[in-house]
Amino acid sequence: MLQPDEELFRAISLSLSPWDVETTRSAAAIRRDVAADASPPASQSEAVAGASRLARELGVEAVVWISSAERGSLLWVFDARSGDVTLRMLAETPPFDSAQAAAVALSVKTLLRSSSVAPPAERFGAQPPLAPAASPPADAVFAVELGAGATWLAKRQAALTFELAAVAWVLAARRLGASLSVASRPGFRIDDARYLGDYRELVIGGSLRYRLLHEARVSATASLGGALHFTTLEGTLVQQSVESKVSRVNTSLDLDVSASVYVTRAVYLGASAGAAYFPTYRRYLVHGEPVFSPWPAAAGVSGYCGVELF
Repeated sequence: MLQPDEELFRAISLSLSPWDVETTRSAAAIRRDVAADASPPASQSEAVAGASRLARELGVEAVVWISSAERGSLLWVFDARSGDVTLRMLAETPPFDSAQAAAVALSVKTLLRSSSVAPPAERFGAQPPLAPAASPPADAVFAVELGAGATWLAKRQAALTFELAAVAWVLAARRLGASLSVASRPGFRIDDARYLGDYRELVIGGSLRYRLLHEARVSATASLGGALHFTTLEGTLVQQSVESKVSRVNTSLDLDVSASVYVTRAVYLGASAGAAYFPTYRRYLVHGEPVFSPWPAAAGVSGYCGVELF
C-alpha cells in the first residue's frame, strides 16, 4: 500500500488477513514528481510502468494506492503477476474515517479477487499461478553423411578413403550424439625390390560425438570411438615368385574433430581431421618375410556432405 493513512492501512490489513496476505506500507510513489498528495500519473501506461517497477523493488505481488480526482479519488490496484491495473472511482477522499476506510478496504479486496493474489478458492476468474514449464525433451535428429579423403598409414603410403556414416543427435539440446560408419580404402600399391602387392581396408566403427559449437549455420564437433579394420594384403614375393594373400582384423581407438556449414536447413558441408591409434603391433609377413609395417597410428583428412533426415 503506497502512502496510506493509518485508518486505511489498518482496514486493508484486517480485510486481507483471512487470506494470509501480508500487507506492507511504503512511502514510494508511482512517479518521481508525485507530491505528498499522490497526484495521478499522466496516463494508465505510466501507472503500470511505475507500479511494475515498485513491485520489483519491494518484492510484492500487488500494489495499491489512492490518487486524487476531480470528484473524490481513484483507487488503483496493480497485479504484478499479470501486469494488469484496475481502477475504481471513490466518492471519498483521504484521510478516511473508520467507515470510509472499511468501505475502501472492501473495494480493494473485491478487486484483488480478480487477481492471482487471492487464494484460488476466492478468485473471480483469475487463473492460479502457472508452474514453470518443464523443458521439453530435445528432439532427436538423424543424419546421413558421405565423405571422401586421404589416410596416411605408413611412410609415403596414403590411401583414399570413402566413408558412409549414420548420425543421431539425441541428448543435451542436440549437442550429444552417436554415429556408426563404414569406410572403404581401396588401398595402395606396394612396389619394392622384394614385394609387389596391394593393400586394402574395410573399416567399421562407432563413436560418440559432442558439438563444441552448435549455431544456426555452423557447428564444430569432437568425436571419440573405435573401429575394426578388416585388412587384406595380396601380392607376390619377387625373388621367389610366390603369390600370397594375408587377411587380418585390427582394432583402433579413433579421435576426430570436424567443422560444418549448413547450406540449407537440412544439408551441410564439412571438413574433418582425425587420428587412429592401433594398440597392437602390425606387421605383415609373407613366408616369413616382412613386407609391410604400417605406423602404430594413422592420420587422415576428409570432406563430407551431410543430410538431416528427420
